[in-house]
Amino acid sequence: MDALESKYGDSQETRQRFCVSTQHYTFTASAFVELVKDRGQGQYDFMLNETQTHQVIEDVCGRFSDLGVLYLSRIGVGPATLRMLRA
Repeated sequence: MDALESKYGDSQETRQRFCVSTQHYTFTASAFVELVKDRGQGQYDFMLNETQTHQVIEDVCGRFSDLGVLYLSRIGVGPATLRMLRA
């Protein structure tokens, strides 16, 4: 009940959630930290989800994440990843 009231109750100011799913790379974590510093934490609930390539794609397709960051190269992209991106 407490979780429902905190999420949907009128007593609290609504904050938007901004979620980024990414592979584990230092540059994405650094960029995310800079975004949080620049935009502050008052208006948004920020979330960084470091996961595997297929999960990044699924997170964005399923609208769990607002943004997905992938590093693709000719050597490191398998056929399954290409099929997921085309779907």
